[in-house]
Amino acid sequence: MDKEIRTIWDEEIEDYWYSVIDVMAVLTESKNPSAYWRKLKQRLKKEQNEIVKKCHSLKMHSNDRKMRLTDVASTNNLISLLDNINSEYKEDFINWLNQSRLEQLYNSNNTTNTLLYCGDEGAVSIEVIIDKENETMWATQKTIAQLFDVGIPAINKH
Repeated sequence: MDKEIRTIWDEEIEDYWYSVIDVMAVLTESKNPSAYWRKLKQRLKKEQNEIVKKCHSLKMHSNDRKMRLTDVASTNNLISLLDNINSEYKEDFINWLNQSRLEQLYNSNNTTNTLLYCGDEGAVSIEVIIDKENETMWATQKTIAQLFDVGIPAINKH
């Protein structure tokens, strides 16, 4: 992506906060991504969509290098928000988002992590164990069955 998306790492939730306005700028190519987000947020509030409540404001550097309040969303919330946006770039953005998350998971000190998989029907969150030394990821049969939308016997068979 050639446009910057401002992020802040949150140790407490072990996830990034992404600037929603920056995401709107990438996905919509709007000349005024702030206005686009304001209108989308109003529509989602009117529809009583819960995702708007999960977006909040944090101070981030703006173009003028000052710290300004900016609406942000965590990875999972951002994926949910994307369901409300029509964009030809959405799939590429989700791939970028997942790649960023995978890199962060691999570089973290924790052995158990949550991996976000996005298929045609939306996001599925799965628990995996990352073994950095052997460069492998491990998951339970139940988790793998959930990921591939099959029963556990199908996983046992293979």
